[in-house]
Amino acid sequence: MSALTDKYVDAVVQHLPEPSRNEIAEEISAIISDMVEGRLNDQHRADPEVIRSVERQTLEELGDPAALARRYADHPQHLIGPNLYPVYVRLLQWFLPIVGVIAFAINALVYSLTAPVVAIGDLLGASIGNTVVALLSWFASITILLAAVERIVPQEHLARFPGSRTRAWSVDQLDESVSPGASVRSESVLSIVFLVLFASVPLLPTTLFYVGHLNDGSTFVNPDLWPGWILGFWALIAVLIAVEVWKLIVGRLTRSLVVTSVVVDVLAAVLLTVAVLTQQVIHPDLAAASGPGGAGGALEWVLVAAIWFVTVWDQIATIRAYRSRLTNGGGAKRAARRVARRRR
Repeated sequence: MSALTDKYVDAVVQHLPEPSRNEIAEEISAIISDMVEGRLNDQHRADPEVIRSVERQTLEELGDPAALARRYADHPQHLIGPNLYPVYVRLLQWFLPIVGVIAFAINALVYSLTAPVVAIGDLLGASIGNTVVALLSWFASITILLAAVERIVPQEHLARFPGSRTRAWSVDQLDESVSPGASVRSESVLSIVFLVLFASVPLLPTTLFYVGHLNDGSTFVNPDLWPGWILGFWALIAVLIAVEVWKLIVGRLTRSLVVTSVVVDVLAAVLLTVAVLTQQVIHPDLAAASGPGGAGGALEWVLVAAIWFVTVWDQIATIRAYRSRLTNGGGAKRAARRVARRRR
């Protein structure tokens, strides 16, 4: 099989459960091989251009990899089908930002006009809370509406719905369907944003979260940790960000990158655990208001549990993504080699 067929098979199996991918990849590879062989006559079997042309025709006859994957799935894998999905995404992209801005502005205005004393923490809390409720309500309404349309309106009418996928699938769209680097890069960007926000924790005033009255609006972090421990914390965050930038540049999960990521994350968790259990990390006023403080206080153990929960979860996600890449990238090639050996 050629690289084009491998790419097509990868695009199909990435929509399927991992345990069944190898078997289905082998079956699809065999089907494509048989279809191509059946359409080639003896005089064209040695012509690479003819073989490529026949292969493209075969793949386009099989159609959209996502649609072919749904035939192999044991159950429907979508709430909003392919005909309405572009409309659904467009509605969310247009409506949710507008609803969010309007809801936040209205709630902030109402609070400012009705509160005896305007506190930034209360203003942000009330406005953001009501905005989240508004966004969730609109999201649920749009989803339920289009899900109902999906199941009530006949599919032949949905295919003509404005904005739906009416263009025929072609092999040229394979590059759009298979983009493992895109998911790796998007996850890296999200991780970098999270790490930057995490790095800002020592600077955040407690007034932003309704607890400013407990420590006169100081930070959540004990000021006695400056500068040594805080600078060390930021250096640790810088190393974690460097690993994510590496992922962003490479665009795929290699073995060395996965090993480095796991080692750095676990080391960061160990260092943070040591800091939490040996230092008064939380502001003393907050610790006193919440219960017994000190290195063995309840809040410290909650922080340690949170640190290791996030670390373990991240490692599981990274390893699963790496295994998925190996399955998608190598499963079809192994299946093609098995089919070729069987045909010989």
